[in-house]
Amino acid sequence: PGETGRAIVHPPRERGFHVLHKADAMQQYVIQMAAGPSGAWPERYAADLLTIVLGHPTGSRLYWEFVDTGEADSAVLSYGEYEGAGVFYSFLRCGPEKAEKNLARMVELFRRAEREGITAAELEQARNKVKSRFVLASERAGHRLFDLGDTWIHHNEYRSVRDELAGLDAVTLDDIAQVLRDYPLTALTTVTIGPLEKVAAPN
Repeated sequence: PGETGRAIVHPPRERGFHVLHKADAMQQYVIQMAAGPSGAWPERYAADLLTIVLGHPTGSRLYWEFVDTGEADSAVLSYGEYEGAGVFYSFLRCGPEKAEKNLARMVELFRRAEREGITAAELEQARNKVKSRFVLASERAGHRLFDLGDTWIHHNEYRSVRDELAGLDAVTLDDIAQVLRDYPLTALTTVTIGPLEKVAAPN
């Protein structure tokens, strides 16, 4: 037997804007990616709660800004945690005639969050939502075992449901603000796919 090593190289942060023309598409799709905390960092709790506030499919800032108003069919922000890397994903789907305006509004929404943060009420609502989701999911054996395995791979430790809930409870507004400083949502790569041949990048 011997020691096995695994070098983890942190990926570089890239910015870009790409338009892919798909003439037979009926709607314009926008996919954005920005760097986020890795799964091994405690900031993952703050990152998860941040995405609930800004981009959960219901009751988030993106939902009220775009979906509730009928400006887009879908507008979400999610967070993926991996070994040595993390990523914020945002997705927008709307009519092509609204794509440029909606894209600019989405980036401005992220910019406002970086500038002003979120409110205590938003954080508490997101915390309750995530805790409820986690507890309910943990009642399913398959989900719980998958979660235990994932935690062991990332952290080499066992974490009970109580431990995970305590991690969520410990997140403060300052933690959210720090994640936004370290991993700005506006430092992103954007790809838009649809019938539009040209789409102006947001300022």
